[in-house]
Amino acid sequence: MDKAPQRVLNRLAEIEAALDDLKPSSFGNVKVKDLNSGGLIDRRMRNRLHSAFLLLYHLQDDVKKLAKKCRLPKSAVNEFANQSLWVKLCIRAGNTHKHGLGGRSRNATLPNGLISAVEVEPDEKPSADSKAIVIGMIVADADLGTFASQNILEGALRDWGEFLNAKFSIDITTLVSRCYPASQGPTLKLKSDEHPSVPLGATLIFELPEKTRDMAQQDAARRRDES
Repeated sequence: MDKAPQRVLNRLAEIEAALDDLKPSSFGNVKVKDLNSGGLIDRRMRNRLHSAFLLLYHLQDDVKKLAKKCRLPKSAVNEFANQSLWVKLCIRAGNTHKHGLGGRSRNATLPNGLISAVEVEPDEKPSADSKAIVIGMIVADADLGTFASQNILEGALRDWGEFLNAKFSIDITTLVSRCYPASQGPTLKLKSDEHPSVPLGATLIFELPEKTRDMAQQDAARRRDES
């Protein structure tokens, strides 16, 4: 097989492994008291996110090489990457980690706080010893806003899949399904101030509180400008 398409397939395999390391099951059950900022779990999640973002960042270079082999203008890859918010965020996060805050692209896209779910009985308040699972992290971009890491990664993988299939007939539907299998339970959409009882197996769609989003974005902008 030509090296260019194989390089893309190899990169996608590495991305799948990185996404598997980010699943809640890879961290297991933890305690609320272990979720402090700067703690071990926080650093583990941050490191794994950086790895996933860098792999998706470099996927663009791999696809450009494939485009050259297929006599497709590299500008088509750049245009796609710029039009997809999720792909753009991965590239900006990879750039920030690789070149530092305010690096050669003058952007700041960085993880800024764990997102977790706590297991408690109905009407019970969580304690330091309550069980919790790690879902992802808040990712703040100084210019584009604040997002949940899992939304960025899933959106980027799905958008890349559509582009690769449309331009190069590379079908990664099965890979996407392995990384993000269809929900087996109900899907619940929650507002930021809601804390209802949620059944096991449910998929949650929730919004980050506006104050949290604004503070994270402002912090990213400040850190960029002070770098």
